Amino acid sequence: MEVTGEQSRTVDNDINFIISNKGQPLLVMNQYVYKCNKKTSIKKYWTCIVKNCNIYVHTDINNNYLFGGKSEHGHSPNPEFIEVKKTREQIKQRVINEQTPIGKIYDEEMSKTVMNSVAIAIFPTINEIYHSAAKNRRKVIPPILDSFTFDIPEEFKSTIENKRFLFFDECRIRRERLLLFASDVQLDLLFNSSTIYMDGTYKKAPDHFTQIYIIHVVHFDICVPCVFGLLLNKKASTYKVIFNELKNAALQKGSVFSPKVIMTDFEPGAISAVKDEFPAAKHICCYFHMCQAVYRRIQQLGLQQQYMIDDTLRALCRKLMALPLMPHDKIVYGFDEIREAADYLPGYHNRMNSRIYRHHPNIWDLINFMKAEEKRVQNIKLQWSSGASKPKNKRTTALQNRINMLYD
Repeated sequence: MEVTGEQSRTVDNDINFIISNKGQPLLVMNQYVYKCNKKTSIKKYWTCIVKNCNIYVHTDINNNYLFGGKSEHGHSPNPEFIEVKKTREQIKQRVINEQTPIGKIYDEEMSKTVMNSVAIAIFPTINEIYHSAAKNRRKVIPPILDSFTFDIPEEFKSTIENKRFLFFDECRIRRERLLLFASDVQLDLLFNSSTIYMDGTYKKAPDHFTQIYIIHVVHFDICVPCVFGLLLNKKASTYKVIFNELKNAALQKGSVFSPKVIMTDFEPGAISAVKDEFPAAKHICCYFHMCQAVYRRIQQLGLQQQYMIDDTLRALCRKLMALPLMPHDKIVYGFDEIREAADYLPGYHNRMNSRIYRHHPNIWDLINFMKAEEKRVQNIKLQWSSGASKPKNKRTTALQNRINMLYD
């Protein structure tokens, strides 16, 4: 029997295990708790954790029950102790394996606990448990970086399935670090897609890096990330290095990285690099970012307050944002009329924001997030390849129908 956190059973010979504060297994049988007092090559000897209680249990080396534990203890069982240990271990494992804030984990576990009132009363408060929980988290995370010149531990170079994930790592001229993460599954999706979407995010970039640059494709109506880049700048030369490395990787796979349609934000460096590296591709700037740029300009001009209260100004600005939705031959006319008188990538940013709980997280938490996303991409590919389908969002469908009617 493996050491698990399953519910204690009341059948005489049934045993399970909880974990002590020091990380050691404790045997549970009939709501009594035993610690391992001795171990040989074939047997383990367990004694009751209560001082001066001599009741024992023997198991084989694989934790299968042999005998013992049938005699009367000189004290009553303590089911509350067992429940407290189980809940604490659940919190500990989540703290170690998740990026979720410790206080949030504590609140979630306490809200769904099945402990009785006595166990809840003796359970440590968040203030009492926080220090040890934070210490447990620090043990499994490498030291926080003090510069961008650092070594990446092997576990952060591989996917959850221990396959290559770190795709490219280079210190360029003037010690400019560039990291690219992508599994073979992600690269295959990228090289087989005729349309790609590229966007940078700055708030979630770890210290010493300027942005996380992500290349997406749409696979079975789902926007999935294929390449994660950690960049120190927004230079066109940096984007060109990324594109050339992807071209080389495609050649090594007997493929070609030559998308027909490329959607980006309005980053000048990215636009310039796309124009130089993919001259035959159709380059489109993202509608969401176009609207975002318009609103930022409103703020720069000091019109934000007036925009909030002036219906006429707000209507004119919204017409400007809606210009890309008009037929091509009507755009100039529409723009002149305004003078006279949202998409996939933001959704992915929302996904990142809901899973990375702070701005500029440490790089190890970020890589763990990217590894989880790589696994998600694999799962999506398998599920949709076997016939799964994504239901259409009613609000999106209705909005698209209205746009189509206006277009016609």
